[in-house]
Amino acid sequence: MRPSPRTRSTIWPHKATSGSVFDIPEYTADITGVGAARILEAIIESGIGKKVRFYQASSSEMYGKVQQVPQTERTPFWPRSPYGCAKAFAYFLGSSPIIVGEVRAFHSERV
Repeated sequence: MRPSPRTRSTIWPHKATSGSVFDIPEYTADITGVGAARILEAIIESGIGKKVRFYQASSSEMYGKVQQVPQTERTPFWPRSPYGCAKAFAYFLGSSPIIVGEVRAFHSERV
């Protein structure tokens, strides 16, 4: 059996520019941040960890108020919106060695 690729997108059409993520920050965190945790838990609970690749897409919103130009993989995050905070949460959750690899044994990539 070959697993078929699945994509989960949590892109807000207007992100911080429209103010919608500021109007409903709890919903933004639930869908964008906690949604990634739910998917990771589903992978773990189903026992298909070794057959799954989990990709967590990044966003420039995670950098927010940048402290250096250009940004690199070592640039610290400074999110300035609920969406940026939720994306950073999902980013770190998807890269945690305790959740991914050491204990849970599945492949995770941050993109």
